[in-house]
Amino acid sequence: QKSVRRNALVTVQVAVCTLVMVGMALCQRNLYNMRNDDFGFSAHNLVALNVYTEAEGYKQAQAAEFYDKLRRTTAALPGVQAVTLAWDLPLSGSQDLPIQVPETGEATSPHTAVDDAYFATLGIPIVAGRAFDRNDRETAPGVAIVNRRMAEIYWKGKNPLGRVFMVGKPSRPVTIVGVAANTKNDTGEEKPGAFVYLP
Repeated sequence: QKSVRRNALVTVQVAVCTLVMVGMALCQRNLYNMRNDDFGFSAHNLVALNVYTEAEGYKQAQAAEFYDKLRRTTAALPGVQAVTLAWDLPLSGSQDLPIQVPETGEATSPHTAVDDAYFATLGIPIVAGRAFDRNDRETAPGVAIVNRRMAEIYWKGKNPLGRVFMVGKPSRPVTIVGVAANTKNDTGEEKPGAFVYLP
């Protein structure tokens, strides 16, 4: 009876070890794929930090002052080459934004709000037009950058630069000033879809 128990225990141990080894192999393969996959941005030497000023009760003006100070103090740290602020980062998911394109009508598109250093910091090429600059503020005329896939969907064969479409609810007009390369925004497995960047 002892030998039966011993054999059963050995069998269970071998089975568990086999499952662990298979799991580790799959994990290692996924990590390898992630390191070698093209997500459309450079993750080399990047550090990301989530900050929630609303949870601390900051008003809009206080939050703007806090973010400006955060950007300056972080940029002054030894070894820091660039600092950017964004509502959402690639592969972290994004919220859908109601849009209205004159050529096609109403739809939704994932979006994020970014600052003027975002594309350079993450190594996302601007393939047409320009990136945002310091003049692209809430008080300035509305502008947007769309990704290459969105340009193909809504303005195939046409130049999207200078085209106007509506965003948000209540809707407001924005003019396309740039086209960015495609990135993966939710998972590494997805095919790039339409995406809107707002300043």
